[in-house]
Amino acid sequence: IEKTEKITPYCYVLKNSGNNILSASLKMAFNIFKTRQDLKLHAGELESSVEKQNITIRKLKDENHLLKEHITHARMGIELSDSGLIYKQLMENASEAIYIVQDKRLKYANPKTMEITGYTNEELSSRSFIEFIHDDDRELVMENHLKRIKGDFIPHVYQFRIIHKDGTIRWIELNAILFSWGGKPATLNFVTDVTDKKYAEKLITELNHRYEE
Repeated sequence: IEKTEKITPYCYVLKNSGNNILSASLKMAFNIFKTRQDLKLHAGELESSVEKQNITIRKLKDENHLLKEHITHARMGIELSDSGLIYKQLMENASEAIYIVQDKRLKYANPKTMEITGYTNEELSSRSFIEFIHDDDRELVMENHLKRIKGDFIPHVYQFRIIHKDGTIRWIELNAILFSWGGKPATLNFVTDVTDKKYAEKLITELNHRYEE
């Protein structure tokens, strides 16, 4: 039978070929059948394994996407959603003024914003944001805001003056980005008070001019 297997590899059953060849052919037929069944089973296991891996990969991608969003929001110090939920505990500890402008009004302002401007949250939200800007800088600020809302490219960071509630002039540095909030365009604004820095720079410039004279 072993000799026959070597010369009859394709399991052909030949007519009048004798019992030995017939037995060998039948044995090889069963072997081939078993091998094919094993291959099908193995292929099924491989497909199942691949599908499980694909599911795992998709899950990891989803988790990675959520993680990136969480990190982004954490870096900003807030978490935004369509319903406008905000992590107040992060806002209250933020070292920057953070506020949201939509339809030219402040929809949200953190405590630092109230500290820098001197206005209460109710006062800030009841008026157009442009009213808090120094007259000489209003045109520039409004132009940049409208361009940003349209999606036009403008510098993210620039400086301008605001009027504090007590009437004093404050220099601020604004870092703003465009995002969708509640299904409508809005700007997320990070503000730092640079008044002391500006006056220091002005003083140094004046002293340098006096020295040169």
